[in-house]
Amino acid sequence: MREELNDYTGVLREIREDPEREALATAAKALKKAIHTLPSNNNQRVKQPAVSRRTALALFGVGIGTSLYLLHNKRALSSTSLSNTNEKTLAEKNNTISKSSTPKPNEPNPSPTISPTTIVPAQTTPEVDSAPIIKTLTPSPEATKERSNNLYLELLKPFIIEAQKRRSERQQTDPEFNHRVDADLNRSRVNFLLFGYGDTFESNNQARIGSPTIISIDLDQNTIDMVSLTHDIEAVEIERFQEKKYGKKAGPSKIDQAYWIGGFDLMRQTIEDATGFSVDFQITMNDQILADMDDHLLHGLEVDIPFNLETQPFYYKNKKYLGEKFSKGRQTLNGFRLMEFMKALPKDYDRTTERNVRKKIVFEALLNVIKTKLFSLEILNPINNFGVNLINFITNENTAGELNTDFDIQKTITNNLKSLLNPKILTSLLVNKKFPRFNKAIYIVDSQSGDGGVEWVDANKNSIIQSEIKNGFYGVTRAPAFEIPFGANPTSKDLIEGYWLSVRKLIKSKLLD
Repeated sequence: MREELNDYTGVLREIREDPEREALATAAKALKKAIHTLPSNNNQRVKQPAVSRRTALALFGVGIGTSLYLLHNKRALSSTSLSNTNEKTLAEKNNTISKSSTPKPNEPNPSPTISPTTIVPAQTTPEVDSAPIIKTLTPSPEATKERSNNLYLELLKPFIIEAQKRRSERQQTDPEFNHRVDADLNRSRVNFLLFGYGDTFESNNQARIGSPTIISIDLDQNTIDMVSLTHDIEAVEIERFQEKKYGKKAGPSKIDQAYWIGGFDLMRQTIEDATGFSVDFQITMNDQILADMDDHLLHGLEVDIPFNLETQPFYYKNKKYLGEKFSKGRQTLNGFRLMEFMKALPKDYDRTTERNVRKKIVFEALLNVIKTKLFSLEILNPINNFGVNLINFITNENTAGELNTDFDIQKTITNNLKSLLNPKILTSLLVNKKFPRFNKAIYIVDSQSGDGGVEWVDANKNSIIQSEIKNGFYGVTRAPAFEIPFGANPTSKDLIEGYWLSVRKLIKSKLLD
């Protein structure tokens, strides 16, 4: 740890030589003092567990980088008034800072390839480079240059490397992997499956339902795409899993039951069959987490609502509430109002105010506020440090079982922060930060409610489906509450081609065309 602290000695020395050194040095000293007051053991059973010293050190580094970033901006603004001599002196000083913080020669820089068909094996020796550049399968020189000094890609680097490793392993052990996962769709992407579950928020139903959503990060385009699937879709994979397990034919199962019936493995297989995405990482979470984050961490989330909305009555925590109104424009929502805005049914249905549309609005607002708080002067606050509070919040929810993952989330957080410990990386990343923007949101549901790809089961013309409806397989209601892909044949041996094809074609056409 002392060696890591010494890495910042040169940076602090340069700050002291600057006219603004007093304020910046004071902030740096406060953070350094806070580090030494933190316990060295992170396994204490307390309500709000303290982060480790290494994590605090990483946040200290981010604080120093932010200071230098602000210093850089002020210098840039005042550069027009400097004389040529002063500009030369300033350039020499900046060069000194850069030299004092050059990474060690033996520091590796992995260059992972994200592709389900051409993947660098995990044992491959990482490339050594002076700058962190994350490459994709076929980058143009311009694209590679664009990824240099990209902050969010540095934060994603542990995920990119792990995704590469997982795809390679599954490609070797799963004979259906290359058939299930679309190579073109996944070539420059890292994909997270977020499965949120909770109250239905429907006035006549208090059952627990879930919502599978793929968060796909396109490394080439610096964008985030969202693909959500309605929970009403029938997933034959679940029925076959149950039949194999219990030895008898299972009834129809909706796609949001995959996790509860077969865990992460069945949920991954089902979503990959349905979408063509490689499900690299999976996260399940109680929807209440978003409300708790809003109330206790963000203290209100500012959301820019592009429409007026009035909701139907709904259930929340086993209590029925009357519908409320949301006005167009910017407004700060507490946890309860946030949940109502995102999940309640609209009083007057309109595709432009559908729940998936509102989900994207909320996710964009969350990304913006976290980005702003992490990379601003707030990170210099040793008493109420947002980075520390965010880590503690995630750790608590994970420990309580409200948030589960198929990867070690705490280890990943540590690795992400360690990647920012190098002072040169810190300063260059914060000066040249480029954050991804939300791009496309696709909602797989009947065309009256969203983007299509599926239809209500009683509209399907397949004779097998019609026979099962008559035999009561889907229940005795006049309009069975299941949706299936267009032309789907649930008895097909190849569910990818025989059952899910319309969904897969829709997703690929919307994202790649």
